[in-house]
Amino acid sequence: MTRAIKDYDIVLLDQRGTGRSTPITRNSLTREMDSEQQASYLKCFRADSIAEDCERIREALDAASWTVLGQS
Repeated sequence: MTRAIKDYDIVLLDQRGTGRSTPITRNSLTREMDSEQQASYLKCFRADSIAEDCERIREALDAASWTVLGQS
């Protein structure tokens, strides 16, 4: 990171359901949701939704392109 900030603006993404984002737990899913609502909610955490989050951030930053570094 120390080296990267010399050449790049850095955005750290807290992907849905991880880090400081609202976590998905058994209790949070069963509270006030039936099985159809749970399935609909869980679709929001698929890879395509996370990629869309990234795209919206890129657009909000008005960046024509960007370099992405990820870690799993």
